[in-house]
Amino acid sequence: MTETCIFVMVFLSCCVVTWAGKSCTAPAPLPGQVEAANTAEGATVRDGATLTYTCDTGYTANVDSGVITCNDGTFPPRVLRCTGDSCTAADPPAGMVEAASTAAGATVAHGDTLTYSCDTGYTGNGDSGVITCHAGVLPSVSLRCTGDPCTAPTPTTGSVEAASTAAGATVAHGETLTYSCDTGFTGNGQSGVITCNTGSFPSVSLRCTGCAAPALLTGMSRSPATAEGAVVADTNTLVYSCLSGYTASGSDQTITCGTNTWSSSITLTCSGCAAPTLDPKMIRTPTTVDGAVVANAGTLVYTCKPGYTKSGDDQTTTCNTNAWDSTVTLTCSGAQGMMGYELYLATGSIIVYLLKI
Repeated sequence: MTETCIFVMVFLSCCVVTWAGKSCTAPAPLPGQVEAANTAEGATVRDGATLTYTCDTGYTANVDSGVITCNDGTFPPRVLRCTGDSCTAADPPAGMVEAASTAAGATVAHGDTLTYSCDTGYTGNGDSGVITCHAGVLPSVSLRCTGDPCTAPTPTTGSVEAASTAAGATVAHGETLTYSCDTGFTGNGQSGVITCNTGSFPSVSLRCTGCAAPALLTGMSRSPATAEGAVVADTNTLVYSCLSGYTASGSDQTITCGTNTWSSSITLTCSGCAAPTLDPKMIRTPTTVDGAVVANAGTLVYTCKPGYTKSGDDQTTTCNTNAWDSTVTLTCSGAQGMMGYELYLATGSIIVYLLKI
């Protein structure tokens, strides 16, 4: 018996199957964060890939790692948080104040605001004065405050302003006025410079002493002889008396300059009127030379010399409180009669002529 053996070879084939997970969608960076590869929000991230987040400039991290990995279509929660750095308050810009009186050097938290406005005496340009701390930086303030202008003061007695700036003129903030003593006045050695600051001027330290000589009244003289308006130094005196021919109301009067003011006003009066210039065609009675003083209530009568035609009746003028009650309106016209003769005497109704030889 023959035995037959059959060998069967069996080949087995093995396959390794890899299952691919779902991809992820890149999330938006959290506030203050950036992604290392600048992966845009919504971009597709394959399963198993990572995104690495760090804090942007001006932000501080709460943990060391900001790495997240896509796992079958899902990113794990992010634990990295970035907090904006605080700011340091600066000195307020010129002419401004901060609403909360925040001092220079004070710490201002990220996101907090400072509110500036114009100080008293300053005017704003209309821009906002609010600034917000962001990531350790405070921006510049848009608001600008300009100092208000001033009104030029009236110069103190005896002083003048270098640029002849009139009282009441407008002077810009920061500009100066320079005062000095006028001719004849004596200064106290203090400065005469003042600067406009936020709408007002300080007082002038300079003081100029002296008194201007007052107007000289009719019929008066003063000693020493001093022109009207001339400056007399402090403690000096002027003595007033009546000119010859005038009647004084009392004794000579002395006034003294003290701290820019005379010790008294002039109370002395000198009564009388100076005879005006006589028209050569006229005569007046009583006979009075030009400039001679006629007492108060005294009269002068004007008429024409013989041979001239009068414009009207003889005219009488009366001295009344140092002034004539009227000007001479009488006129004398025509050629003089009595040719070859000159007037020798005219009194009342008697007129005497002498023959010229």
